[in-house]
Amino acid sequence: MKLFQIRPYCNDYLWGGRRLTNEYGIETERYPLAEAWMLSSHKDGLCHIMGSSFDGMTLEEYQNKTGDHIFGNSCNSSNLPIIKLIDAEDDLAIQVHPDDEYALKNEHQLGKVECWYILDAEPDASIYYGFTKELTKDEFVKRITEGTLKEVVRCIKVHKGDFYYIPSGFIHAIGKGIIVAEVQENSNVTYRIDDFKRKDQFGHFRTLQITQAIDVTVLDNKIPSYHSGNHLIKNRYFTVDIADGSSQGKCTEKSYISMIVLSGSGFLELDDHERAALHKGQSWFISAHEGKWRIKGKCRLLITQTGV
Repeated sequence: MKLFQIRPYCNDYLWGGRRLTNEYGIETERYPLAEAWMLSSHKDGLCHIMGSSFDGMTLEEYQNKTGDHIFGNSCNSSNLPIIKLIDAEDDLAIQVHPDDEYALKNEHQLGKVECWYILDAEPDASIYYGFTKELTKDEFVKRITEGTLKEVVRCIKVHKGDFYYIPSGFIHAIGKGIIVAEVQENSNVTYRIDDFKRKDQFGHFRTLQITQAIDVTVLDNKIPSYHSGNHLIKNRYFTVDIADGSSQGKCTEKSYISMIVLSGSGFLELDDHERAALHKGQSWFISAHEGKWRIKGKCRLLITQTGV
């Protein structure tokens, strides 16, 4: 088998909503639906194969059972990027992620570099990203303690189709009214700094990780910029592109191909004539070294593979 549909793993954080179910067809009993992990081999959010005799298996289980090298010669289940759809009905907490060195030492997993492709944004919706000025460590700690950190966090108005690259160490948050497709390292390490004094369904404040955040946050006021055409990014962690109907490419021995259907419908065809119908909200995985693929129809896809 060369082509798999993936069953998402869902998270019901308090800031989520209903749009991933209502607009993208993500089926879950969890509400509010905040995140649908469309591709993941991380222990905190394992995705599974849908359909065929391999239904319910993880990709790693399938590879172990069959011996097929589905991830390619430059990727494996431990560094497979995680791809998410995120519905922010409310602001996410101000947060930061560590780099690989810090996370491996202290969390025993990779750090988190991530990127966001904005799928939809309400008028005046914004993200929080980086600082408006360079901070000293003393001022950073003082503002956290006093609850004034948000005053120096850069607020950026966003629009559908925008793209942002978020390296580890950069403070950030998705603002309310935004749906995002996120591609990130194989990690689930987040250090929350400010959760706006919100309480969960049990009346408890969510845990903050202030000490760790102080250790890893970049305190200057620079943020990296990336071109947001159809080729979004290529780095050592992942390669991300946007493709429309009539797109084509080749799946080599180097890497798998992941396809998330962002809008519309169509068909995915492989060189050996294996064919799948595409619909909004689906996640598809093509095994490495399976040759040419083609997209037909009126659809838009997020295509991810391994990095450089």
